[in-house]
Amino acid sequence: MFSIVTAYPLLDTYARIVEAAAEAKFAEEHATGRLTLDFVKEAGEASCALITAQLPGASIKDLQTALREVEQADNASATVISHLQARIRRAREGPTPPDG
Repeated sequence: MFSIVTAYPLLDTYARIVEAAAEAKFAEEHATGRLTLDFVKEAGEASCALITAQLPGASIKDLQTALREVEQADNASATVISHLQARIRRAREGPTPPDG
């Protein structure tokens, strides 16, 4: 981000508030992207493992792998659900005032 420094303290303060809000929004969107990628990866691996587990002659190892992959997808799902709930809550409540 850029920084504006002027002889106007009110303008400087406002510019810092805007910069902080933009950085927070970018960080939040980046986190959503990372969590989405993790969820999609885990869900895909779980889907493949479940397909293998449902085939005739699936071994105990196949079933255990499917269970592990579904549990990992469930964990990724819980994480992204929590993150999205927090984003919705923050969007409804408005921005958090800066410290200071």
